[in-house]
Amino acid sequence: MFDFVQGCRYLYLWNERTCMLTLLSAQQTFDHVLFELVSPLRFDQGFVYNLTGANGCGKTTLLELMAHIQRGETKMLLNGKALEYRDMQYCSSICYVSVHDPLPDILVKDYFIEQNCQVIPGMSHLLHHRIGRLSTGEKQLLKLLPITHAKKTDFIYLDEPFNGLDATKIEWARGVLKQHANDGAIVVYASHIKHETEVEVACDQCIQIHSL
Repeated sequence: MFDFVQGCRYLYLWNERTCMLTLLSAQQTFDHVLFELVSPLRFDQGFVYNLTGANGCGKTTLLELMAHIQRGETKMLLNGKALEYRDMQYCSSICYVSVHDPLPDILVKDYFIEQNCQVIPGMSHLLHHRIGRLSTGEKQLLKLLPITHAKKTDFIYLDEPFNGLDATKIEWARGVLKQHANDGAIVVYASHIKHETEVEVACDQCIQIHSL
């Protein structure tokens, strides 16, 4: 079951892109049992959304259904029109980042070159370190590289993007996501943290997931 908490934020977008994604229903089968994962939800351009709830409640599954990574049984509307599974235009407009994404065990500097990205603030001293020897937080920063060059991306979906990051790096990541939203993207991230005093909570609307 999901509770949808409507935020209060007014946006003045200076581009002509308009985008509204409606998730009418989402179902997935676990151990031969079909679960209804969501009540109707609406995601609007220019907002940051947080899928929050305890571990194992279905956050990652829902996010991957929305990103068309998992097949499942999903009914979605894009600007009022039915969205087919693996729609080319929709999928090409998605930036998806997961805490589970693997990283190659190469030098950090070579990874930045491979990804054609500028060095993330605070990582200059690690350029000659192998990725396999980095801390969890340092590896997570590298996993967030796609959001640094996701300009003109309409949908940014992230699974536990702040995992292992310290407060400074979380603030940096939040700023990047906020800028994407201000530029007109729909940003949705999954997290088990939702309390308003937690530093990582930086969304306009929360979707509380209670259980599968």
